[in-house]
Amino acid sequence: MLNVRTFPQYISMVEGILAKRCMFCQIDPTKNTVIYENRSWRMWLNPFPQKHHAFHIVAAYRLHTNDLAALNDDDWRRLGKAFSWVQEKYKFPGGALAIRFGNPRFNAGSIRHLHFNIQVPDGSGRVQITLAKEPEEILAKNQILRVFEKMRQGTSFENLSLAEQSLVRDRMQ
Repeated sequence: MLNVRTFPQYISMVEGILAKRCMFCQIDPTKNTVIYENRSWRMWLNPFPQKHHAFHIVAAYRLHTNDLAALNDDDWRRLGKAFSWVQEKYKFPGGALAIRFGNPRFNAGSIRHLHFNIQVPDGSGRVQITLAKEPEEILAKNQILRVFEKMRQGTSFENLSLAEQSLVRDRMQ
């Protein structure tokens, strides 16, 4: 949860946790439209993209694992085919391919499931891929999560304290 960026993403994460389902194994078709899939991979546009992105595409391994060593040669070939397909379809000139695997403390992922992020900046501002956070960032994120939970429990934005509003104002969409 420490790596969610927005209130809608927080709500989606909590719904998945309460339903005891992996959000990448059982994707929600109301939030994620699959754009490509094969026997090993499923791809969709990230419904919670970061700022300054032309594209942010998730490629999730179809089997539930967080272990990169679980991939065999066929899985890697299928990932290559998936990547080639998405690059041809969206015609992006460059970007980054980030693999999220293992413990989220060391990959800053929000879902404990092996996946790749294809991130293509739009040139309007800074784009970075975070792998670990500073202790101060973790404390700050915990404060934000407390406010998100307060709102999820029914407190409206207007009824938050001014300090709480300032923590989440830019994270509502």
